[in-house]
Amino acid sequence: MIGILYVFLWWPDNSMSRFPGDFEMPVHLFGAKSSPTCASFALRRVADGTAIDPSQEAVYAVKTSFYVHDCVKSVDSEDIAIKLTDEVKLLLTSGGFTLT
Repeated sequence: MIGILYVFLWWPDNSMSRFPGDFEMPVHLFGAKSSPTCASFALRRVADGTAIDPSQEAVYAVKTSFYVHDCVKSVDSEDIAIKLTDEVKLLLTSGGFTLT
């Protein structure tokens, strides 16, 4: 899998005459230009390769109804919505996401 590592330079005491230190950010930055693509990739990856056996409706919802971290999905009844929400939560939890 492709990884991104952000490295920041920091000058001690804000002195440009000193050698800068470097700091690594081993996680993806929120708000980066690549954030929407990374979020979509991660969600699809979980939908395709999870250890649980999710319903096809939950997989389809994750693959087609999310934009970055928002899910917009219409269903025919409240009961179906509750069932689908529970299934999507379970699916995403298996990949380390917390759906709220």
